Amino acid sequence: MDQGVEMGKTLSSIIRCGKKLQITRAAQKLNKVKSSLKELNRIGFSNIQAEAVSAYQQLI
Repeated sequence: MDQGVEMGKTLSSIIRCGKKLQITRAAQKLNKVKSSLKELNRIGFSNIQAEAVSAYQQLI
């Protein structure tokens, strides 16, 4: 009977460890996405104010 309790504790610790691993992997994936989005923002929207002024000047 003690062996079953010990095995249950071991199993629950493995499950907790697995959940931490999943969370860590998810966090790593989110960081990769975040860096990609930051780069896209830097490339696509770095001169948005200059383009707005230019468009306004064309309208006038």
